[in-house]
Amino acid sequence: MIEIDYILVLCIASVVLNIFLVWYSIRLIRELTEVSTSIQQLFIDVDIFYAHLKRVYELEMFYGDQTLSNLLAHTRELRQRLNEYKVMFALLEDEEEEENLVDEPTSNEEA
Repeated sequence: MIEIDYILVLCIASVVLNIFLVWYSIRLIRELTEVSTSIQQLFIDVDIFYAHLKRVYELEMFYGDQTLSNLLAHTRELRQRLNEYKVMFALLEDEEEEENLVDEPTSNEEA
């Protein structure tokens, strides 16, 4: 009789522990999904900023400006560095975000 009580207590403890672990796992997955979405948005924002900066630099008024040229080069380096991390943080595959991305510059592109 005592053995049955121990087994019953262990089973109840196991069920409670499993329920807690499932709840905790779901909570972590939601947080990771939110972080992944935020990071993907950061990548998109940097790409949009780069494209905007490139358009401004190509305007006649600013073409050849050294400050904008350096800013454009720095932004290009930042994009390359972020793209290295993109794979690590890509938990979600969202085709809509991929369609909205600005075209990647070629490596031969001049500042």
